[in-house]
Amino acid sequence: MQGKAIFMWPTGCPYRAALERWLARRGQDQPIVSIASYGAIAGCVSAGAGVALVPRGIFEQYGQSSGWAGYEFQELTAIDNLFYWHEHSTHHPARDAFVAMLQAEFELDDERGIAEQNPRCLI
Repeated sequence: MQGKAIFMWPTGCPYRAALERWLARRGQDQPIVSIASYGAIAGCVSAGAGVALVPRGIFEQYGQSSGWAGYEFQELTAIDNLFYWHEHSTHHPARDAFVAMLQAEFELDDERGIAEQNPRCLI
């Protein structure tokens, strides 16, 4: 990756942190261009301006139409994807629909659903 521009979300993004740790373990100190838009990152990579580390879903969404080539880093630290809401929130249509979709996708039963164990965090 030496000599290539790296496009990532700004500091605080867990994917950026994982890449920074990976680069540091290899003794590489490369600047990372901060862009707070997957669409803009996709445009830069599609134009051949550099590389990016993105979630698999973003790669699948933009990759085929943009002519991207990908590589999966097995040695990168796993990244938790969290969904938060206020603990006193009751009915919230968007959240409830999202939870229902996840339960259907992963066939979670109500007894072992993570949302019931910790109502502020869904992993």
